[in-house]
Amino acid sequence: MKRRSTGTFDKEVVVKIIELRDLLINRRNTLHTKMQTRRSLLELSYKYQQFERDAYEIKTWINERFKTVRDESAYRDPTNLQGKLQKHQAFTSEIESNKARIETTLSTGQQMINEDHFQSDEIHDRIQELKSELRRLEDETRQKEVLIVAAIDGQAYYRGVEDLELWMSEIEAHLASDDYGKDLASCHNLIKKHQLLEVDVQQHRDRVEGVYRQCKKFTENKHFDTPNIKQKQEEVQRRYVDLREPMKKRKAKLEDAMRLHQLFRDIEDEESWIREKEPVAQSQARGKDLIGAQKLLKKHHALIAEIDAHEESLNKVVQTAKDMMGEDHFAAEEIQSKIDDVTAMWDKLKERSSARLDDLQDALEAQEYLLDANEASAWMNEKLPLVSPTGNYGKNQDAINSAMKKHQNLMKDIESYKKVVENLAQKAAECKAPDKEVTDVVDVECANVVFDYLEKNPRELSVKKGENVTILSTPTRDWFKVENSEGKQGFVPANHLKRVEPVVKSSKERLAEEARTVSDRQKQIENQYGELCDAAEKRDRALKLRIELYKVKGDAKLLFNWTSKKNHDKLLDQVNVVGIYAEIIILLP
Repeated sequence: MKRRSTGTFDKEVVVKIIELRDLLINRRNTLHTKMQTRRSLLELSYKYQQFERDAYEIKTWINERFKTVRDESAYRDPTNLQGKLQKHQAFTSEIESNKARIETTLSTGQQMINEDHFQSDEIHDRIQELKSELRRLEDETRQKEVLIVAAIDGQAYYRGVEDLELWMSEIEAHLASDDYGKDLASCHNLIKKHQLLEVDVQQHRDRVEGVYRQCKKFTENKHFDTPNIKQKQEEVQRRYVDLREPMKKRKAKLEDAMRLHQLFRDIEDEESWIREKEPVAQSQARGKDLIGAQKLLKKHHALIAEIDAHEESLNKVVQTAKDMMGEDHFAAEEIQSKIDDVTAMWDKLKERSSARLDDLQDALEAQEYLLDANEASAWMNEKLPLVSPTGNYGKNQDAINSAMKKHQNLMKDIESYKKVVENLAQKAAECKAPDKEVTDVVDVECANVVFDYLEKNPRELSVKKGENVTILSTPTRDWFKVENSEGKQGFVPANHLKRVEPVVKSSKERLAEEARTVSDRQKQIENQYGELCDAAEKRDRALKLRIELYKVKGDAKLLFNWTSKKNHDKLLDQVNVVGIYAEIIILLP
């Protein structure tokens, strides 16, 4: 190229350069297009080859599965049919799990067809071939499973029949048992088991009917072993029907045994109840005081009411026993013996309760008397210092006259109190047991609570540590029936209690030192009243003599004033002699 002197190219040169450049660019673009086309064809060919490879692998896999699914020994050989079914199910699962891979390959082929692949016809033929082979494989797989299940059904029928025969053998052996229970608990358990057995037999009815339906189905399908299947079904049906009569007989015998043991349990409960009440009914406690006697009497009235209310329960038990004996029960003699025993215990309880009531009423009368006697004794002890001969008589005549007036009023009170003493004597005479010692008797045991206990049912009693309770009865070694300070009763665990010795105090310590009976107390009251009256008489005489003394001294003083001075000393000596004489008389009893 020639460059002009001005430093620029010629125009022709520039045009040639541009044309050369455009030619090069066109050739490059053409080459690039061809390369892209070849690349697309190569990619399509690669995808086709991949599809063919996958299709070949799938076809090979299907052909291998055909060998397995067409193996007839799987259902013709009866051994391990269940295992074969499980294996076949695993085989089916394998087919299902590979369907996704097959579907992916088929989808790839269909996509290539939709993209107008240059091998679309071959791809279409391959897809149809794979679909056809897969359908045939699935159909033959399902058919083989049906054949295996049919073989299993036949085998399951015989196994089901064998299970039923074994079950009926166990039921027959149970119904033939001679065990009807030794006590109420065992009898109750046997009845419960029999009820469960009846339910079990009823529930097995569906299984027996199922055997019949299977037999009918096999017969309709012309099973090769139909005669044996039908024979087994008829045998099972006959044995099942024959279970009804033995079940009815055993149920009746168990119910009779249950009634007997229930009666014995009821009798034992009645005897236990009577034994529980006996300590209270035959108690010798008479109460520490009037309130104690009243509480004991109130509790005993509650006991009598409880006994009267409980008599209906006992009568029901006795009537039940009589009804059973009237039905010629096999244990009639034993029933009669137990009824005689519990009736005798009941009569003895009522007799003791009646005697206890009389004793408590006597004790209440005695305590009422002792309360009145104690009040009378306190009144007399209060008045006794007022009539003491050594008491104050007054320092002058006015004081003596005042003391005499008070004493006369006291004498009237003492005289009127005689009526009270006579009433006490009448009360003492009306007591039914006036010569019986009035002593607090504690015939029940006491205990101290060593651990807190919270009741878990209405029959129990909540107690706290340190609380003192009274033991009413000990029905078992582990449980004691107790009563707390509030009068509430209930059962407490024995290991929560510690026995303590009760403190026994006699009423004589509270009322009098020496009186032990109502009669003794009345004698003591009468003696005390007599002593009070004697002391009052003595003080009355002493006051009267004091009055006379001061009267004599007054007269002497007047006489002294009237006499002359010379006779004064002689007269004074005479007055002193009179005063000394009066004082000596006063000191005499």
